[in-house]
Amino acid sequence: MKLSIIFIAVIAFMLNGCGLLSKKYVKSDKEIHRVSAEGKKKIFIQNINGNISFVRSSDSGIVKIVAEKEIKVKKKYLNTPFDEITIEIDTSGNEINIESLINDKGRDDGFNFNFDRKQKVNYEISVPEGISISVENVNGKISADNISNDLKIDQVNGSVDLDNYSGLLECDLTNGSFSGVIDSTKGININVINGSVSLNLSNYINARVNAQSMNSNVSTDNLKFSDIIQEKNRSGVIWELKITGLK
Repeated sequence: MKLSIIFIAVIAFMLNGCGLLSKKYVKSDKEIHRVSAEGKKKIFIQNINGNISFVRSSDSGIVKIVAEKEIKVKKKYLNTPFDEITIEIDTSGNEINIESLINDKGRDDGFNFNFDRKQKVNYEISVPEGISISVENVNGKISADNISNDLKIDQVNGSVDLDNYSGLLECDLTNGSFSGVIDSTKGININVINGSVSLNLSNYINARVNAQSMNSNVSTDNLKFSDIIQEKNRSGVIWELKITGLK
């Protein structure tokens, strides 16, 4: 027992000595970028932790990118230039590629641990019409308000919230919830493994909806369908629902 206590004490001393258990401070910064939309067909954004919001641009020729960076660092890095997180924007070709890069500065010396740095980047991106959007995010919330751009989402943990959206939608969500108010659409494909899907669809939409549930039920409350087909398979129940618009 004494040996165990001594061993734990030595480990605690080493962690404190290396700064792993030392107090961390929140360091934040904000970047604003304006990129020409001329000749651009797609925006592709890769993020790890943080919220990503898309809104309609008031200027058809400009994509505005607002990035709010946050990370926890040791006190000696608190007032140094914010280069722990870099926002890389590549505008070559007909795509705008945005990526959040986490750098080593401010990391505890001699160790590769990042669990206590709690880094994140929140984005607000103003997008003109006619440019498709593709987003990959690990943890956070993805939202879009009043846009008609085609949208492809790959999210691991968190939520997706679309309001007054119209366009072609493809969404893959591992853990979390999807909520959408859809006025019109070219097509909807939503895959959720663990979580829920809530859709508020216009009565004027003519569409076919495929919904697959592995760990929960599919509810069609307050929706009118002209045809419903249910088919069971190994992964759950598949519903094929055809919505006939009311005119």
